[in-house]
Formats: sequence, structure tokens, C-alpha cells
Amino acid sequence: STNGFPGNQSSTGTVTFAIFAGLLPNFRYYADVKAVNVNGSSAYTNLEPTGRATLANSPVAGGPTNVGANQFTNHWSDGGNPAGTTYRVQASADPGFVSIAVTNTSTNTFSVMLGLSPGTTYYSRVQATNLDSVNSLFTVLPSTITLGNAPSIPGPLPFTNLTSTQLQANWTANNN
Repeated sequence: STNGFPGNQSSTGTVTFAIFAGLLPNFRYYADVKAVNVNGSSAYTNLEPTGRATLANSPVAGGPTNVGANQFTNHWSDGGNPAGTTYRVQASADPGFVSIAVTNTSTNTFSVMLGLSPGTTYYSRVQATNLDSVNSLFTVLPSTITLGNAPSIPGPLPFTNLTSTQLQANWTANNN
């Protein structure tokens, strides 16, 4: 490009394409081209006026934290993507992700997964989305088991099996 920005690259050749390497992930690039021969050169043509974003790198897996009965927090690292990259993270009780319990999007490298069932194993995955809404491959995150519900207070029942030297204390499980 001739826009004067640092990092511009140029290529000269007799073919109708140029490959530019060493670009940043999830960054928007623009390209201009002109024809040149012994009689001079044409004006520049902008190849894509809105530019094109390079693909985002897949995130790098991290471990879950803040595990509760109905939630946990997934973590990952950016994989070299710039700040502001959007991530889509999913949790499922099915390791094949046929049914998804929760899908969140975030520009952070963590997401709180809410509304889960207690005492259930959840499998998670995350992917990055570039500036043109193209998704990276999913990165599998470690599975986690949500905590069970806190026990309910047992219900009282009368003593039984009373003798002169013993008694039997009784209570209800009260859904525990």
C-alpha cells in the first residue's frame, strides 16, 4: 500500500498475485495494485476497499476456576491474537457437543458459564473469531464437574427402638 503506515509491504512481479508473509493474526489489511510497463504506470486500484482480516489464532487452553453447583469459569490464553479479539466458548454435558448447555461470547480470555446442573460433568471448548467473523478451530478446554447442591436440613422423626440402654435417632433425607 502507499498509505505510509509502518509495516507496509510491497511486491513487484510479472504475475497476477503476491503473497505477503509475516502478518499479524486478526488484523485488517488492505492492498493496492498498479500496472507498469515501458510507457509508464497506471493509477493504483484498491483490491478490497474494506480490507480483509487475517485469521485469528486458536486460543490456548487454560483450566476452570470458581466451580460451584450451577457455574464455573473457563479460562484460555489469546494464542497471540490482539486485544479485542472475540471468543466463543461453549459448555456441554455431552463430550460430542451435540447439545450445548451454554454458549458465551467474550473479548476477555475467560467466561463464566452460568445456569448449569449440579453434580454434572461439563466439557468445554473455545474458538476465536476474526474481524471478518471467520472462526478458528475449537480448542478443547479441560472438563469439570459442578458441585452438588448444598444439603437440605434433615427432617426430624421420633426416636424408635427405645430400651433401658439405647435409642434409635431418626431423620428424613429431605432430598439429600
